[in-house]
Amino acid sequence: MKQVVVMFCGPLYGKPFHYGRIDHAVRVAKKRGCPLVICGDGSKGRELEEFEKRAKDAGIARVCTRYNRRANTRGDSISAAAMLQVFFPEATRVLLVTDWYHMARSIVQMYRRINRCKMHKINVFPSPVWEHLKGGLLRLPRELLGTIHALMGVPQPIKSNGIFQLLLRSRRIIRRMRLKKRLRH
Repeated sequence: MKQVVVMFCGPLYGKPFHYGRIDHAVRVAKKRGCPLVICGDGSKGRELEEFEKRAKDAGIARVCTRYNRRANTRGDSISAAAMLQVFFPEATRVLLVTDWYHMARSIVQMYRRINRCKMHKINVFPSPVWEHLKGGLLRLPRELLGTIHALMGVPQPIKSNGIFQLLLRSRRIIRRMRLKKRLRH
């Protein structure tokens, strides 16, 4: 069984870089003796360079990075699946590293992309980072809504000031999907 650790870059939390995810990904990759794939980056590529250097300095032999300008979970999963398909076609197990509150949406997006690429032999296992508990609880409602949107196959919701607006938007999308389904039958 071939394993690969995949890390989705995260929010910056007001700091130049947030090292919680990369440090956790490096620990998992070292412990399992497997390569590390780093995807995403909300800082236009600077974060990837820093994280790749940090992983290599920690002794990870194979580190692959891929920048995507989307800077969202869907874009991260697209990049990760492309990297797995090209560089690790023999992989059967992906250990996905992201923050705990972001894990559900990340796994849904990752499986969706893996299935689109016809890499059905790959299983995705969570390896959450347990930091930012208070901030994560504040982000959790929006993340769960993003998970619902990912399961429905609709785009990620736009940023909004309140959960109420997000819930209203979600209800409208569900109604539209039901209407389209009725029209098809």
